[in-house]
Amino acid sequence: MKKMKFKYKNILVPVIAGLLSACGSDDNTATSNNSAPVLDTSALETAYSTAFINASVEGQLEWEYNFSETDKLFDNPKGGEKINYMDIDLLTGISDADFNDRLIVKNMKFMWSGPDCGETVKTAIEYADICTPFLEELGLVGVNTVWEQEQEIRKLQNLPVVDTPIYGFDLGQSVVRVTPSEFSPILITGQTAELGLIYTVTDGETELNRRLKITVNGSDNAPEFINLNEYGEPIYKDNDGVTKINIDAPIASASEKSPKIKVNLIQGLFDADKYAVGEMEQQEGDLRNKYDNDHYTIEALNVIGFTEPAGILPGTYTIDEASREGVGKVKYDIIIDPSTYADVLSKGETKVLTFNYIVTDGENEVPRTFEFTIHGANLKNEPFFTDAKISKDVSTTDYPQVFSLLEGVTDPEGDAMKVVNLVRSDDDFYGLDTSAVFTNGVIKLDPYFVANLKAGDTKVISFTYNVSDGELESLEREFAITVTGGQANLLAAADNSDPSVELKSLADGPFSWQWSTANNANATNVLSIDASAAHTGSQGLLSTDTNMYTRLNLDGIKQGLLDNKSTWYFNFFAKQAGAWSTIRTIFNKEGVWDQNDIALQFTTKSTGSTDWVEHTSTVIETPDFFTKDSKFDITFLSNKGVMDDFSLVKYTYLKARDLISEGAFSNGQASGWQVEGDATLTVEEEANRVQGTDDVQYGLKVVGGATASKLYLDSSHFTQGAFKKGLRYIAQFDLKTPTWVKPAIPLNVAVEEEGGNHFTRKLTYAELSATAWNTYALHLNTGSDGTDVQGALNTDPMFKWDDVATRFVINVPAGHTFLIDNIKVFPVPQ
Repeated sequence: MKKMKFKYKNILVPVIAGLLSACGSDDNTATSNNSAPVLDTSALETAYSTAFINASVEGQLEWEYNFSETDKLFDNPKGGEKINYMDIDLLTGISDADFNDRLIVKNMKFMWSGPDCGETVKTAIEYADICTPFLEELGLVGVNTVWEQEQEIRKLQNLPVVDTPIYGFDLGQSVVRVTPSEFSPILITGQTAELGLIYTVTDGETELNRRLKITVNGSDNAPEFINLNEYGEPIYKDNDGVTKINIDAPIASASEKSPKIKVNLIQGLFDADKYAVGEMEQQEGDLRNKYDNDHYTIEALNVIGFTEPAGILPGTYTIDEASREGVGKVKYDIIIDPSTYADVLSKGETKVLTFNYIVTDGENEVPRTFEFTIHGANLKNEPFFTDAKISKDVSTTDYPQVFSLLEGVTDPEGDAMKVVNLVRSDDDFYGLDTSAVFTNGVIKLDPYFVANLKAGDTKVISFTYNVSDGELESLEREFAITVTGGQANLLAAADNSDPSVELKSLADGPFSWQWSTANNANATNVLSIDASAAHTGSQGLLSTDTNMYTRLNLDGIKQGLLDNKSTWYFNFFAKQAGAWSTIRTIFNKEGVWDQNDIALQFTTKSTGSTDWVEHTSTVIETPDFFTKDSKFDITFLSNKGVMDDFSLVKYTYLKARDLISEGAFSNGQASGWQVEGDATLTVEEEANRVQGTDDVQYGLKVVGGATASKLYLDSSHFTQGAFKKGLRYIAQFDLKTPTWVKPAIPLNVAVEEEGGNHFTRKLTYAELSATAWNTYALHLNTGSDGTDVQGALNTDPMFKWDDVATRFVINVPAGHTFLIDNIKVFPVPQ
């Protein structure tokens, strides 16, 4: 069935200037012999619009815009940041030799979208020639229809949901502002919002008739079952912002003697449309106050069409469900009682029960199955399993994982089971927690502590074990976890460690001299890829000018993966001609160089060294410019020298990853912190960053003595093995320096070998203020060969930190007072 709304045959016309003369068609008629307004049709053709002659009406020019509700960012005609709307100038392409400054729009009318055939009592009868075919298709001719049937008629007819200037249509004197995303809460796939205008452009003497139709097309998403974080947001593979991790349909099994088992049938249920509405409501409040009830209804997730297996025994299952207004189903558990089959099954026999159900958001339906297997049993039975080996895959960029070695194991009597005879394939390491394996069979793995794996490299952690019910033991079983090095670098091309420097040619990669007309065409002696510039690998960037503008272009960056919730760091290695040479790193909005309107910039110094220096900047609060729809490229302003190993890495801080158990001092205790030297340490309310609250909070106050001192946390509080070879850690803390006077105060943090000479450290300088609190994030990269004014950052980049006791140190310069709060040390991907 055709959609009953205005449609025009899209026949493009190359030239229609002749239609605009004084004796032209009805749609382009001049009313006097003065010079008529002239239309340049080429101006009507854009990425979103077309102009064509309506084949059904001779000479009638149609101008149409088409958007999707997902179009959220448009170029700003004034430059600068993108905007979420497009202004359509109704005078576009029109000029007048006599009265160009007097062109105005008048006589505006709206196009009719067609009759509402859902009004069966009146409208469908008046427009029977249009409406009867829809009623016939639904079998509703002559029927006294109810509301639901009338909605089905409207759905089949597919009239625009909106055809007046509301929500995302804002009509001015000669401009229509279109904000497509404003329609996202009210449109679904196949629905539209349309605004059709007929108007006249006049210079006061002559007139030109115009037609414009603007369409916003709806787009919606079906519910899905995916891995979610603690905030109910999708977890993406390798933080790529694209690849969601699907959850398979639930499968479970038990013995006929097992107690009742509860299974969550909607685990991981996510609806992208509801999530988007939630974000919109955070900004605007309840959308029911914004949209008409006829247009907006709260989307709710529900379970329908639940069917049980044929012949299932009575009492085998019950459903425990709960709903919440505005959300829909928040709980849908099935509780299985396997004992109903105790008299039916013998040992070795099974009964497979398959349940079917559908999850719907009201428009989209997602079928789902749940399979439950009941095993027969004798009077005495050992635990058993169907899979002799369980395999799990993890990426080093993943969230912490919890695995049960009892997965898929059944004890026919329903006895409590324990893991016994556990054998590891290699030694324990920090980040793999097996402390509960003999009590509840659970192991925990935080992949960040294995992030020293290169992208694509693997590490297999395997266990063999038996399962005991207290009397009998199962056969031996294997549980294997394969950890793969993830690609965390958003500047990486394929699996390279940096963006295509190893391609050995500027022309093949995303780097260029900023002022060249074509990728270094005019600057062969200024910027090049050269073996002498390599920090790692075989190639690096060589700059030979003292005033370098090196550009990392858009295609060298994985776009759309940063937003204002992201935490990330930017890192590269450089050797500069001057020992204190400064490198400015500027993030250009939408790839446009404009120093007056930048997204972000970092200024890092070579800190007194002309050897390799690791330049690192950490972003804890990302500017609002960064969204999944925004793009950026990067300009480096530097002295002559070399650069290599560029990375931009997102990371997630979790308290469980923090090596400092008590860094907020909420208990009013020093919690193991001590000083070495003649400084004094106290726990003070004034040392807490947040002041003026009813709840008294604390921080550390360190008053430096006549010589430099150290504030430290020793190995009894800084777990051995948590600090590893080849890993990068962030040491983050809030600091106020009330004794500051010029010059800048050096901040030096380190991890030191207790009773030994090895260390890894990082130096920066405090902000120039005696009153402000600032957050510092210093990177301790145990594999770095970088240097600064104090020499090497690591005594040995290959040192095996796992084997020694360590302490964490913050150096306190002589004569200075530090107020310190919220100390954290945690690993991040490389």
